[in-house]
Amino acid sequence: LDRAGPFRDLPMGEDWELYVRLAQTGTFRYLRFEPVVEYRRHPASLTARHAERIEALLPSIDAVYANPGVRSRFPARMLVRERRKCVAGAYGYAGRTALKNANWEVARRNLFACVRRHPWRSRDWIFLVAALVRWVPRPLQRRIK
Repeated sequence: LDRAGPFRDLPMGEDWELYVRLAQTGTFRYLRFEPVVEYRRHPASLTARHAERIEALLPSIDAVYANPGVRSRFPARMLVRERRKCVAGAYGYAGRTALKNANWEVARRNLFACVRRHPWRSRDWIFLVAALVRWVPRPLQRRIK
């Protein structure tokens, strides 16, 4: 952490951005032991309250893809392609969160933006259809993440 630096002040995704900086300082290893990090989700969390707002998700993506260590390690074309997929994924996440909250208009807008940026995300097409008809079948409700 001393070499990577502290958490940055980002609306969301500051943990991911920190993990990217940590990865540049050493080697990550898979440990077959008890978890050393747990991710807790609850209705009052920042994620639950703000995840359907795409403007809360984009600053961390911008920070990761502007990171000099990332930019120097990968070809520019690859970074453009992967950033586009990452942004599409953020729109999908925001759309699925809005869908879970029955915020139909925001869900439609975000899910449409997702599949427009990355049309091969079949799961998000299914959620877009659910947002369009304003109905989520019970088995699909359990699959929203």
